[in-house]
Amino acid sequence: MSAAARRPGPVTLAEIDPDLDQTVEEMRWKVGRYRQLGPMIIEATTDPQLYRSLAAKIDERGDLFESFRVRAEKLGIKSPYALIRLI
Repeated sequence: MSAAARRPGPVTLAEIDPDLDQTVEEMRWKVGRYRQLGPMIIEATTDPQLYRSLAAKIDERGDLFESFRVRAEKLGIKSPYALIRLI
């Protein structure tokens, strides 16, 4: 019997760390939105018509970052940026 035949199948994230797996699923859309807001904020600072929405975008991005910070702390990850990169 070859070594490949004896090797078990791939291990899923849910089997290794269920909390991290749940976090990835819950945070995936938040990370996408967080990344979208950066360029939108920059654009709003230079466009007078979009400038009115600037504060709301900054607040939304701050709220998203805070949720990353809280979740990273709960999982024992030292940096919210590390969690964002992981997801």
